[in-house]
Amino acid sequence: MTPFGIKHSSQDIIAGAIFLAAGVVGVFGSFSYPMGTALQMGPGYFPALVFGVLAALGAAILLKGLLVAGPGITGWAWRPFALVLGGLVLFALVAQTLGFILSCMALVLVATAAVPGLSLLSRLGLALVLAGFCWVVFLLGLGILIPTWPDLTP
Repeated sequence: MTPFGIKHSSQDIIAGAIFLAAGVVGVFGSFSYPMGTALQMGPGYFPALVFGVLAALGAAILLKGLLVAGPGITGWAWRPFALVLGGLVLFALVAQTLGFILSCMALVLVATAAVPGLSLLSRLGLALVLAGFCWVVFLLGLGILIPTWPDLTP
């Protein structure tokens, strides 16, 4: 119970706080890049916009958690958390050497190990599709400078 006699949702409070914190950190981090204008966006404009939306969403979820009754925290799913985080760390460590496509596939394969009952063939298919989609969006669309494939020259 809150001080005003309203039950709260600790799940929403925690999720909202995490989104809000990530959004605020991201917005302030994007200020280190030139913003530009809405007509001529600089490299910091879009990240600031996305992180601003994330922060606003987090604030709304946090407020809802404080005002509306909902479920509490019953436990913590450590295995999925560790696998998803491990996949992200793996991607960060091997992206420059393995290239974008293989690193994306490794990320998806590790993270989807958290899904019970998902076959290896399904995981491989998902990894291939997501790696292709990310390649189109990030390398072709946004022009991110990262090797697509590993450099096999001696």
